Amino acid sequence: MKKIFLVGIIGSALLCGCTANAMDNATAPDASSVVTDGAGESTVQETQATPSVYYLAGRVKASQSADVSVPFTGQISEVLVSVGDSVKRGDPLIRFESSEVEAKVEVAQQAVLLAMASYERAQQGARPEQLEQAKSNLNVAKSNYENSVKELERQKTLYEAGAISNNTLENYTLKTEGAEAAYVNATEALSILETGESKTYLNVLEKQIDQAKASLSVVEVALEKMTVTAPFDAVVVDIPVRSGESYLYKTCLVTLENQNILTVDAYGPASAVAHFVKGDAVSVRIAECPDEVMAGTVEWIGNSIDAKRQDVLVRVALNASPELMAGMFAEIAPSN
Repeated sequence: MKKIFLVGIIGSALLCGCTANAMDNATAPDASSVVTDGAGESTVQETQATPSVYYLAGRVKASQSADVSVPFTGQISEVLVSVGDSVKRGDPLIRFESSEVEAKVEVAQQAVLLAMASYERAQQGARPEQLEQAKSNLNVAKSNYENSVKELERQKTLYEAGAISNNTLENYTLKTEGAEAAYVNATEALSILETGESKTYLNVLEKQIDQAKASLSVVEVALEKMTVTAPFDAVVVDIPVRSGESYLYKTCLVTLENQNILTVDAYGPASAVAHFVKGDAVSVRIAECPDEVMAGTVEWIGNSIDAKRQDVLVRVALNASPELMAGMFAEIAPSN
């Protein structure tokens, strides 16, 4: 009986040991592997994934950005956007005070019309009623010009006394110049009707039309430049100017960034850069997003060492992500 009792105890112990081993194997981590030796016995070995090595570091930046400026001085009449606005290429950003340029456009348009009218009259030849009309036009143009000259002199006196602004005086000057041009054209028109025109003179009139149109084109372009537009699709990130301010030549009006296309300019020693190849996929770790590893592509690798940093530049294009912002700190590792 004692022998039978001992055998039973030993058998129970062996069964418990086998059950424990089976449970241990069932709860082993996914990273483990089973290895069978030549004798048919199995052992469990733990394996670990190779950690990424972040060789390079740099800042996220917009690959397309601009400080928008214009090559003239003037007064800002209206700021049409706000910081954070999304704009499309060609959208208006800033408008300058343009009354002076508009006056020049009006004068240039009148010059074109008068030149064309002179040419048409010269082609048609003179009739009695045309002569009378031309004389009447001349008298009106002369009177308008003389009145404009008198008014301009009066405005100059007011300007010297500080009673009007320089812009007001310039507008009266432009009006007087227009009146003078009308007077000259009216004089020439009457002369043409009275004496008749040669082919040579008709050619001269054609050239006057061309010159007037060219002058009009110049001032029309200047008027268009009074409204500054976006050079590309972007987000407004800074507006250092305000409505009503005077603008200085080529200073920044608006700063734009295309935040749909972001890159990282990462620097590292040549030994670290050797782990990267143009076109390869890379892993990007952002300091502000510690729980996420983002994907990128090596866009460009420098072929020289920066003299100041003693490092090589590697530019990485980032895949679009709503979490990414220009200025974030990034680390770069080759993809495993």
